[in-house]
Amino acid sequence: YHSIFGTGLPSAGAARVAKATVGTPEALATEGGGALGDRPTVYNALVSAVIRPPRFLYDCRILGPSSFEFQNKRCLRHDLVLRNARGLRLHCSHWRFTDEKKRPCVVFMHANSASRVQACSYLPVALSLGATLFALDCGGSGVSDGAHVSLGWHEADDLRIVLLHLRRRTDVGSLIVWGHSMGAAAVIYYQGRYLTKKNVTAPRLDA
Repeated sequence: YHSIFGTGLPSAGAARVAKATVGTPEALATEGGGALGDRPTVYNALVSAVIRPPRFLYDCRILGPSSFEFQNKRCLRHDLVLRNARGLRLHCSHWRFTDEKKRPCVVFMHANSASRVQACSYLPVALSLGATLFALDCGGSGVSDGAHVSLGWHEADDLRIVLLHLRRRTDVGSLIVWGHSMGAAAVIYYQGRYLTKKNVTAPRLDA
């Protein structure tokens, strides 16, 4: 990824990992045929490709320094953990200015097989506009809890938890949600599911 802190890659032991069905005799005996009848390992591999794609695990140092200067203004990154409606711990980061002025906040929803690390590429865009940036590892992604992803369905509820948290902050003004790929689907699901509630000021959706 590329960010204002330079180019970085996960350190040793924190690489992309994929977990699909292994065709052992024990697995064949317990998994059942599923949609493909007598091909259980193929079926489960297809399912895993959707709900358990390669997971991006990383060392939090890849997120950059917790305190830094941007355009002559001091900024900090605050890491926190929120718990979603399913009881999963969501690891989050909020990059903001130290002046504590009320500012708009961009909430970044990452793509499938990604994490909040992806938001580092967009950090200079948000900060240059005078906004703060909030990013999370959705359930089943990155270093958050959860074994599977849902391509936006459950991630929409993760977004709701984040927005509720941000609305309680006195230094957060309007909320803009930037969703990429799976994150964009989560924003769409959120807008439809919670249409009667106070929604985001502006969604930004990338395919």
